[in-house]
Amino acid sequence: MYDRLTKFLVPALSVLICLFTLAEVNFTWLKPVSALAMFVLLGLVLCYLTFPVHRKLGQNKVLRWVDVVLAIGAASCCGWVFIQNEPIFNDPTECSLSLFGTQLFSFTVELEWWQLGSSLADRSGIETDTDFVFGLIGLILVLEATRRAIGWIVPILALLFVAHSYYMYSCIQNGWDLPGDWALPHAGQNIKQIVTATFLQQGVFGQAASVMFKYVFLFVVFGAFLEMSGATQFII
Repeated sequence: MYDRLTKFLVPALSVLICLFTLAEVNFTWLKPVSALAMFVLLGLVLCYLTFPVHRKLGQNKVLRWVDVVLAIGAASCCGWVFIQNEPIFNDPTECSLSLFGTQLFSFTVELEWWQLGSSLADRSGIETDTDFVFGLIGLILVLEATRRAIGWIVPILALLFVAHSYYMYSCIQNGWDLPGDWALPHAGQNIKQIVTATFLQQGVFGQAASVMFKYVFLFVVFGAFLEMSGATQFII
């Protein structure tokens, strides 16, 4: 059953992420953070469905379904960021469909899904406990997906910087002496601030993801199209 599921889902999601990226980059229907959240969502789900927890355990049936659960968790966390930033999930939004200048139908959608009645960006610094839970789980799942895709180096470096920030925060809170300039002392952050900065605000959905979404991914898709169509052989 798992094989049948992935045999359908992986190609479908691959096509979907390509079409979504092409459409959103050219027409821009969503808020920038919402678009990045959807892009990362599709990428994480594909990562968990294609990269096993370990190459030697790729055929383990139990771990395969664990991968499905992790993919659903990643989708939920990115989906939370998407919902908490996109106005349609809080403000009354009029939806209509027109054809050749003639309006076929129109209706109003009224949802109140935003926490505290404001978007995630507008309530920066007063995130709710629900925001924190989704952010913490999402951050862990991003690190695990990174480990699966490219190895331990990047996740370890990220965790070292997180530990450094929390240690500096602990020094100030407990009255400890800050280390010398060699340790790059600063005010640091607590766990909630780290999660907020790295997942709920600009970290995961920051400039790196934006460049990947707007430029790098499009070149990758274009290169894959040239290769599969045989155009590269013609050019060579």
